[in-house]
Amino acid sequence: VAQLNIDRVSLSTPRGSFEVKPGDQLRIDVRLENEGDTDIQDVEISAVFSAEGSLLRDEDNDIVNVTTEVHVLRESTSLERSMSFRVPYTVRDTERYTMQLSVRGYTVNRSLVNATHSQNTFTINRLPHEVVYQALSASSAAVACGDPVTISFAVRNIGNSNEDARFAVEQRDLGIAFTETFRIEHDYRKNNTYAKEVSVPIPASSIAGSYEITAELSYNRGLEGREDSLPIQVICNTLSPPMPLAPAAPPNTPPPVVSAPVVQPPVTPSISTSPAKKITIAVAAIAFILFILLLLRLIGLRKRQI
Repeated sequence: VAQLNIDRVSLSTPRGSFEVKPGDQLRIDVRLENEGDTDIQDVEISAVFSAEGSLLRDEDNDIVNVTTEVHVLRESTSLERSMSFRVPYTVRDTERYTMQLSVRGYTVNRSLVNATHSQNTFTINRLPHEVVYQALSASSAAVACGDPVTISFAVRNIGNSNEDARFAVEQRDLGIAFTETFRIEHDYRKNNTYAKEVSVPIPASSIAGSYEITAELSYNRGLEGREDSLPIQVICNTLSPPMPLAPAAPPNTPPPVVSAPVVQPPVTPSISTSPAKKITIAVAAIAFILFILLLLRLIGLRKRQI
């Protein structure tokens, strides 16, 4: 005979108490036991939550039903399973919810076995002022100098007051500064969300490196808020610009004529002669001529005598 028991159930909240806020993630831990002598198959664990007879519903008005399955729970064994869910943004302040846990399965001959548990509770506690991010991101982690980066943000008012909120991004080294102010309702039926995309340029003269863009969200007359950072990597082209080309020659312009270098002939140094020396040379020349003439005359006279 199969015997299914819920041995232990626990409900965990982000802050350890049973007061929760819209958007909180809650976890359910369950321990099951099969104290019978036959296996239990196709086990399904299911949890719903009720407050004053009404079941907890999400933003689409669907019942919040948290489930998980176990293929088989062997005889005389136990096992643990965990499930989680988000508290809807549509919940009202001070509502108290009780978890109704049910487990059912089948024996090998398809006989139904089940067990239930309904003791764990939690209470909705909306703060007087609270605005939270739904999304915050940069379009790219790496941006080129001169290109823009897009900052996207979405916020939701989960407090009990309408808010005049302010969103600002800043990066002084890159010259980034942007501010957006807006009003956001606290009633989800009147749209308690706000979202926008902001494109900010990265100057072309920026220095390449890692930077952090500061994103600041403030509300409740600036008394409350939070600050986050978005890291980006700025990439710049550091190559030298190309050398300018020489201007092109106009059409039909003959190519320039390159003249060969002029070679000067070697200069023979002249021998300078004084006037006295010139006279001496001339006298010697005349004397030599007279000697020759005299010699020729003597030769002629001798031939006649013979």
